[in-house]
Amino acid sequence: MASEWKHYLEEEGYEKFKEAMRLSDEDSKDDPEDEPFRSKYKSREILLEVKEKLKPYLEKNGEQDPELFFLNCVVDLRLGVNYIDTEELHSGEEYLTKVTESTEKYKLDQNAADIYLHALNNLGILWFGRRHPEKALSYLMKAEELYFQYKKEVDGAPKFVAEYLKPNDEEKERMEHLRNANFENSYTHTLYYMAQVYAKLDESEKSAQCCHKTLQRQLDAHKYNPLDWAINAATLSQYFVTKDEYPQARHCLACAEVIFEVIFMINHFINTFCYL
Repeated sequence: MASEWKHYLEEEGYEKFKEAMRLSDEDSKDDPEDEPFRSKYKSREILLEVKEKLKPYLEKNGEQDPELFFLNCVVDLRLGVNYIDTEELHSGEEYLTKVTESTEKYKLDQNAADIYLHALNNLGILWFGRRHPEKALSYLMKAEELYFQYKKEVDGAPKFVAEYLKPNDEEKERMEHLRNANFENSYTHTLYYMAQVYAKLDESEKSAQCCHKTLQRQLDAHKYNPLDWAINAATLSQYFVTKDEYPQARHCLACAEVIFEVIFMINHFINTFCYL
């Protein structure tokens, strides 16, 4: 049975996952105003179709086939995010809660840790959107706790969510690098969301600390939107000013200025190149 569902993925499933992700992450940006979720709905249909195809194998093997079990959790995770994106929060919550319940006892397993962390992050986003920052914070703190516990107790980065949705064609050394980068990025997102939640709870010091860590981690990983990063750094400087911590404020502004100069240079190069 295991070979049968893997055969389905290789023959059809992986291509469908690729299409679903493209619809959700790329095509949705160009959806018309009168149909803002058109691509998201199409993506959902594909995910539900693949889930239905895998259902008989899952019912037969259950958790005895960990690879299939965790793949199903990833599909549920993507469906949960999809429902949240289309403002169907109750359905989104159901899927995400199902993922956390299914993976909690495996949270320190290399196959499940990143799935569990993603689900917690998204539940934090969901409850923050519902204007329940305290509940949002409880999920994000669990995500942070998992990150540090995993780093302390487990050797090797966990399999990342997107890895389940495509064929494994990376070399072992390259894959380990990708897994580590993705797990670190997952925690960076946790800190980013925590900064917003703490700000909503009027805990400005904790919000500033999370914001500072987020900016530093984004810079170290070379993974950030330059304009957003510069604006956030400039905003953080204002917090330090209110605390009379002028050296820190000046440092944040200087960093923001450097990034703004980089943006200007890139735009200048693009404009010059297009003109030529």
